[in-house]
Amino acid sequence: MGPSLMASADEYYEYVEQCIALASKCLHPGDRVRLLQMAKAWRELAEKLYASHSRPAATSRSNPAAEDSA
Repeated sequence: MGPSLMASADEYYEYVEQCIALASKCLHPGDRVRLLQMAKAWRELAEKLYASHSRPAATSRSNPAAEDSA
């Protein structure tokens, strides 16, 4: 198969770092605020993606009935 089209949480965290780095160099306060908002949005997406990938494993371990019916 080809490369995955879905970004990883690690990629999103890289975007967070890039936005923060750019914000630290901004002279215009409005640009700085916008970049920090973008960093926050990327962080939230990364956390949601990470949680969605780790949730199924936790659910199957905590629900033995689901394993029995499989």
